[in-house]
Amino acid sequence: MGSDAADGVVNHRGEVFAGQCGHATHAGLYVTDGSVIPRSLGANPSLTIAALAERTARLMVAEMNALDGGASGDAADGDLLPAPAVVGPEVRFREKLGGHLMVEGQATPITLTLKVAIEDAAAVRNDPSGTELRVTGTVEAPLLHPAPMTVTWGTLRLAVEDADHAVGHRMEYRLGLRDADGVRYRLEADKLILDQPGLDWLWDATEVALVIYPDASGAPPATPEASGRGEIHAYGMARLAPFDAVRLGLSLRGSKGAPPAQQVRSVASFLHGFGRPMARTFGKSAVQGLELRQAAAAPPRRRALSLPEPERHWLGRSGGWATEEPDDPVVLLRRYAGGGAGPVLLAPGFGMSADHYLLDADPPNLTEFLVDAGHDVWLFDYRSSILFPGAGEQLNLDEIATLDWPAAVDRVRTVAGAETVQVVAHCVGSATVLMALLAGMDGVGAVVCSQMSAHFDVPSFTRFRAKLRPGPKLTRMGFRSVVPPDDDGLTARGMDLAVRANPLGHGQRCDSPICRWVFFFYGPTHHHANLDRHTHDRIAELFGEGSLWGMDHVGSMFNKGRLVDAQGGDVYLPKVASLDLPILFLAGTRNRLVLPSSSARTLAWLRSHHGPGLHRRVELPGYAHLDGLLGRRAHQDVFPHILSFLNEH
Repeated sequence: MGSDAADGVVNHRGEVFAGQCGHATHAGLYVTDGSVIPRSLGANPSLTIAALAERTARLMVAEMNALDGGASGDAADGDLLPAPAVVGPEVRFREKLGGHLMVEGQATPITLTLKVAIEDAAAVRNDPSGTELRVTGTVEAPLLHPAPMTVTWGTLRLAVEDADHAVGHRMEYRLGLRDADGVRYRLEADKLILDQPGLDWLWDATEVALVIYPDASGAPPATPEASGRGEIHAYGMARLAPFDAVRLGLSLRGSKGAPPAQQVRSVASFLHGFGRPMARTFGKSAVQGLELRQAAAAPPRRRALSLPEPERHWLGRSGGWATEEPDDPVVLLRRYAGGGAGPVLLAPGFGMSADHYLLDADPPNLTEFLVDAGHDVWLFDYRSSILFPGAGEQLNLDEIATLDWPAAVDRVRTVAGAETVQVVAHCVGSATVLMALLAGMDGVGAVVCSQMSAHFDVPSFTRFRAKLRPGPKLTRMGFRSVVPPDDDGLTARGMDLAVRANPLGHGQRCDSPICRWVFFFYGPTHHHANLDRHTHDRIAELFGEGSLWGMDHVGSMFNKGRLVDAQGGDVYLPKVASLDLPILFLAGTRNRLVLPSSSARTLAWLRSHHGPGLHRRVELPGYAHLDGLLGRRAHQDVFPHILSFLNEH
């Protein structure tokens, strides 16, 4: 190797010089053997020789891309045409991920050394979720093959919104691999970008779940959704180490040969597209007006419900049932007649309406599920329903229990011609139906209580907040209710800053201001991993104005640890003899609003008075509070328990 023909046989690229002097070379003639190095390489110089060959190959490929059609016919002496001003991708960087892989029960380290090319930085800026970046490189996993595997094709999407995940977004790698023996694999790596508690944002942003499948074709899928999956060959996790994160940043480059200003613009454009979703997840300290407006806006309906037209029954404060809405409604019943399996009354939680039983997510909601099974389903909105103008008025749970529940049960029995009504109630609906039964209400044949029971074990922070009794304090300040933000003013922004102080569990941080508001005032009503994005986007519709007096009554029960009246009196539990009917308690194992031990206490209390035959309890693994009825798998994990119990009784 030399600087010209007088000094050596080949140039630094391995091209063979033509003639006795000068820089001209023979077109297409290369030598990349170790013999071109003008010194001894020592024993086994294979790595040096391979490095020379790979360098020459990279230069050849870059030159081919630059020539745009090959050499000119006039280049008889072997000289190449000058390259255009801009060569290769608009932006490029290097990334190195390391971790471990499980292959047939054995662990092996894995290292992904990747090069990412961005052909159009403006497209990434405009659509970071829909733009595919090109990935090349190698993957090392000794148990798959002792030599590095080549990435034969690869794509990266930076900000993919997953319909099955309520919050965050994914970085999605799809790589085709080929080992030295020609065996092919497909590697899928997903980074879930989700801000977890603690100063661990680097892990939150870079932890990658890996899955490797055999891939006989070796061809990339036609679309990201078309990648068929076979049997999993290996799986594991990988991360970007802090030093490698620094190296990634330093490796960012613009197009080779482009003016420096153009390179800076290209890199800045890419970082803008990459940074927006990251900033939404990690960098927001204050909500913006646009985000408040988007959160409060109702998303478009996903599908039409598979239900008959409802039959409506209204009850006003002045008394008397009607089919038209009165000026002062306190009860609304909506009937969806499904068949002869008997009437079922569905009651919601506090600060909500029964509309959450009509959610239009992809799986069937509970109303559709029961109607399809032949039940006569009645949705019950009591006086604190957000459908009523008086939802924030002075009320307590005693009124719901002693006035609204008996009226609703009697109306359903009369219209349906049934001796008894079965009940499925959630949260405060569960507590108040038990209060109504303990107060002497009859006509109920069986009850399913979702997440609340007759006893209350709550986290220490919830109990501390209840002891502060914020309701009366806010009332003295002129407030009469709590209302989720429905504008983009300074008050709404200030409220959002205040509720960010609410301590949240792992995986529950969220970029929705409405969701943060719900968690602050009502507690952790759902585990985000159980909601799909459509359901999460409807949170603003599911929750609304809540009465401070009603919240104070709930807080009093949390402090006492059991059902009490609005004055804190123990008037309900001494009448335990009234609960001699079948009751099923549903308890989410991840419920941090009312702990699952609450219903375990109630079950033991009931069995001590009525024996073991009437009352049951089912734990819902992985579910929190409301997601047991709204989760994307609730129709598989939860609804069958409800239907089986109703059919049995």
